[in-house]
Amino acid sequence: DFQNDCYIIVELIMSKPPGIGCQLLWPMRSSCGPHGSCEIVNNISICVCEKDYEQSIEFSGVYVYPEDILCDTNEKSVQLLYHMCFALAVITILHTIFLLESKSQVVKSIPALLGFCFICACAGYRVHNPKAFFAEDVIFSFLIATSYGFSTLANYVFYVSYFNYMFKSISWKETMKQHVAIFIKIQKLLLIPFILTHYSWVVACFYDRVTAAKIVRVSFGVTGFRFLYDFLNAHFLLKQFISDLQKMVTLRPELSDHAETQMRNRWVRRQIPKAKRMRMSLLFTNIVFAVWLLLPAFWEFWYTGWKFALVALVLVYLFNSNLILRNRAKKRNYDFNDRNNSTFMNGVILERAMRGGSFGRSMNLVSSRKLSQPQGLN
Repeated sequence: DFQNDCYIIVELIMSKPPGIGCQLLWPMRSSCGPHGSCEIVNNISICVCEKDYEQSIEFSGVYVYPEDILCDTNEKSVQLLYHMCFALAVITILHTIFLLESKSQVVKSIPALLGFCFICACAGYRVHNPKAFFAEDVIFSFLIATSYGFSTLANYVFYVSYFNYMFKSISWKETMKQHVAIFIKIQKLLLIPFILTHYSWVVACFYDRVTAAKIVRVSFGVTGFRFLYDFLNAHFLLKQFISDLQKMVTLRPELSDHAETQMRNRWVRRQIPKAKRMRMSLLFTNIVFAVWLLLPAFWEFWYTGWKFALVALVLVYLFNSNLILRNRAKKRNYDFNDRNNSTFMNGVILERAMRGGSFGRSMNLVSSRKLSQPQGLN
């Protein structure tokens, strides 16, 4: 039965003139996708979908005629992704609250917590209303834009806090301090413009499908370049930080007494794997977001796949946030053990440890001060 097996936008079917074939987007071999075929109905070429697949108008603005939209949407699969997103957002919220220990941590975690809450609301709204499409439904678009906005703010808080943590660990060269200061300053200057860029998705709801797609693709391109910039800086800065930590382990014992050397090496060896995990986590998240945001800005076929990428990227963000929270939980356990050791890094001054290092010549650690762990989440 044609009506039962296919989903067609009937009210718009006459907008396509006869004699024009189904639109083909590279690199698709079939103009209607693997789950559809181009057929002639009343002298008009339209895409006919297989059972359980349909043409979704979400992220379809690259098509001139709605009859040509790919048969690539399985609504059950999409709903499953949003259910997973809702559950993981709730887990991340509880995980974050569980690790809060002080008022300062609560304040620094507010942007991330609000971002998680809006993700939860966004996923719940989409589960309740499956036809609430991005850049079509105002409420859904507002919720997803706000969640991205708070995530952007949480990124800024995280970078500032983490680099302050690194400053307290190692005395950097002035040139490197200036580089980090410039990076943070650029992040601060672009914070508001990037947050406002996300709300262009809400503005797109008030335009036709094709115009809305152009607005969204421009915003994706701008945001993608921002993640690419973060990727390059995280790669360079954390690589140098890890390199200098590794040089400390090779410090000759005669530079300090044996007990101090052991304590210093113990601390450094603990920081190296944590810094490596942090670097890999930041690199992975930034490059994934950069690629998935830049490609739809220049490639029409990739843009049509954003109905899945939208929720998939949120899942990646939540998963990465839980990894960072896990590292923070380990740091808290280590700090508890260190407080029970009265000789931990007591008065150790490693001025010769960083000889030839990229960030500076010395490292000063005082047992009475607990190094502050970065708050906020990437």
